Amino acid sequence: MGKLKDLAIQFANRKKGPQCSVGQLLDTLKTEERVELNEAIASQLPGPAISEAVDQMYGVVLKAHIIGRHRRGECKCPS
Repeated sequence: MGKLKDLAIQFANRKKGPQCSVGQLLDTLKTEERVELNEAIASQLPGPAISEAVDQMYGVVLKAHIIGRHRRGECKCPS
């Protein structure tokens, strides 16, 4: 029953649905820009600061709480 339980856990943890706006933006960026944004998200920079910088650089509004959810892995984006 170990394999069944492991498979059930995988299905339970599977994320369904569209990516969040952070993931959608990351998909549109060039490699260097994607790396830079991922580093900012992984850093200790506050979400509102990242939000303002993204708005200024790319003209895209990312709400700070969406950045926080993405940062914590609570969105639908693949891990």
